[in-house]
Amino acid sequence: MNLVMTDDGRFVELQGTAEGTPFDANHMADILLLGHKGISELIALQKREFPSW
Repeated sequence: MNLVMTDDGRFVELQGTAEGTPFDANHMADILLLGHKGISELIALQKREFPSW
């Protein structure tokens, strides 16, 4: 799953494929929550390390 999000949590792009075994809506929701958490953490690190961005 590829996710691109803004710093206010809005999705810019979603791209995914079931490589081998299809996934259900619950699994998709888990992926989106985990992706949102990770992106939020990365944005926070970037803002801390590069405040002029």
